[in-house]
Order: sequence, then structure tokens, then C-alpha cells
Amino acid sequence: MYYQSIWYYTEWTKNVVSIIEKDLTEKFNDDMDSSRLMGNVINNDKRNSQNTWIPPTHWVGGFFWNYIQRAN
Repeated sequence: MYYQSIWYYTEWTKNVVSIIEKDLTEKFNDDMDSSRLMGNVINNDKRNSQNTWIPPTHWVGGFFWNYIQRAN
């Protein structure tokens, strides 16, 4: 696919990234689940990651919305 992935460089400091990571970890770490492959299969040799949904009311959604709009 053409332009399947898009990368935007920012001038975020390590402090900003740490704040985001700390807040998300505190609020959503218990909801994290292993990423699954097609067929609802967990295979950490192919994809070793965890994810969760962040509600649209959480401040991070608004913070990232600018970048989401650019990508779309």
C-alpha cells in the first residue's frame, strides 16, 4: 500500500514523553492486553506488544488528534 505508514517528527522533549507515558501507565496499564494476530491468536514471536483503547475523553486523545488529522 502506498503511504501505509506516516512519521511526523516533533520537538517534544523527553519530559513530555515521560509525562504521557507515566499518565497512560498509571491509568491504563491494568487494561493492557497482548496484541493478537489474525484468528485472535497470540504469537509473541511474530508480534510482541500490548495495547489498549484510550477513551476519547482522555487528554492524550486531544493531544494526538492534530497528528491523526495530518495522517488522514
